[in-house]
Amino acid sequence: MKLKISDIFIINQGHQITDEEIYNGNGNIPIFTSSNKIKGFGNFSIIDESLLPCLTYQTKGYSGVISLQEKPFDANNTAVLILKDEYKNMVNLKYLALIIQTKLNEILTSESGVSYLNKDLVLNVEFELPINSEKNIDIEFQNKFVSKYEKIKKYKKIITEKINSIENIIKSEITIDKFIIKNM
Repeated sequence: MKLKISDIFIINQGHQITDEEIYNGNGNIPIFTSSNKIKGFGNFSIIDESLLPCLTYQTKGYSGVISLQEKPFDANNTAVLILKDEYKNMVNLKYLALIIQTKLNEILTSESGVSYLNKDLVLNVEFELPINSEKNIDIEFQNKFVSKYEKIKKYKKIITEKINSIENIIKSEITIDKFIIKNM
């Protein structure tokens, strides 16, 4: 089923938070940067807790990166995708994050040279949701996809750690060989 982001989400464009506001903040609500790292804490949440979970995307900097948010937060240079009620039990937000992130990255790397993801541009982004044999949105497919994706991501991390470990061993052996050769 082909949809636009505007079909299933409401977008809260967010706002810019100054370093001074972050420095003077004394609350316990995390403020995320464009790389989805906590920059500080404040007293304000960009979204009502009843609308969580939601997705966020960075409008500047790390544009195109989508994150799932499950707790109150505020965000700098970040927009919020709030799922419309009629889709709450029909879609897996982690699945949508993966699919939409791919689409946003296509926009950012297009010939038009977009480096800022404004609301109008994002609202018109099209994507497809899987359909089951009854012609309904297939939530089971989405759940299985996310499960497999997370397993692959886990194994990739393990493999990367092993490769780094092997590279460090090789580097240390080369250093030892050089030291032995120099001192012979």
